[in-house]
Amino acid sequence: MRIFVSLALLAAAAAVSLFLGRASFSLDFSDPVYKDIVLDWRLPRIIAAVLVGGALSAGGAVLQTSFRNPLVSPDLLGVSAGAGLGAVLAMYLGAGHGIVVTAAFLGAILAVLLSSLAAAFAGRASVLSLVLSGVIVSAFAGACLSLTLLLSDPAKALHGMMFWLTGSLSMAGLQQLPWLASLVLLPLGLIMLSRFRLRMLLLGDSGIALSGVDPRKSRLWFILLASLMTAAAVSVSGIIGWVGLCAPHLARMLSKDPRDLVPLSFTSGGIILLVCDDAARCLFPGEIPVGLMTAVIGAPAFILIMRRYGRQSDS
Repeated sequence: MRIFVSLALLAAAAAVSLFLGRASFSLDFSDPVYKDIVLDWRLPRIIAAVLVGGALSAGGAVLQTSFRNPLVSPDLLGVSAGAGLGAVLAMYLGAGHGIVVTAAFLGAILAVLLSSLAAAFAGRASVLSLVLSGVIVSAFAGACLSLTLLLSDPAKALHGMMFWLTGSLSMAGLQQLPWLASLVLLPLGLIMLSRFRLRMLLLGDSGIALSGVDPRKSRLWFILLASLMTAAAVSVSGIIGWVGLCAPHLARMLSKDPRDLVPLSFTSGGIILLVCDDAARCLFPGEIPVGLMTAVIGAPAFILIMRRYGRQSDS
């Protein structure tokens, strides 16, 4: 029931977002202004916000469950840093928007692969090795990214780079939606089909092994799916923080049933990013990156979440 309510709220938020903005329009479908504003700009942006916010949140929920750590975020394995480096390098070379999105996606996937290879090279494909490898890859990609920014021409590409790195849906268009939807919804569907194994990971390696499920293979499977969703989302929106960390906790507050965690995280993340994007578009004289809005809202929200967990542990 809670899932249907969250879907209804998501649909309502999307409908309201269609009418939010500085430009007004009529509901006449034959009006070219309606087509330009709604069909070519606002509707693709709304769909992108739902998919990106949902992917980050569902990916965060899956990784938090896989690692049994509520502080895990979707960019744990260097996804965001790799995507940022790929996008910035493409902008530095003067590539168009389509190439930038492709480079960001490939950078994110490459970062995950390097993290996995580094963990395997260390001799133990454990959770700790994978996390430490992700930290190393993120640090290396961040250093390369900073060097690229220093070498960039401030009068040309630097502003676009900084705007992308702080997260924005302003460039989300119809051409990105088909592959974004496929790379988000397909992994999400696979996660839902194998959600029994995901819940079993909460029991720990010894507990899940007693049920006949290989914990290492299951964990790697869910990490791969979550990383694929996150890579697709970040390649379109840039680096957007806090949504993938806070929304799963909100989903846990809404329902104690582990079966509801992933779908509620998806809808909660879609609503949060949609509201933040509306605020970024409408509350200021000029549009600001939506990543700034999620940080402003997410940081105090996570403090409240920490306080709630602290009270539960004391009681």
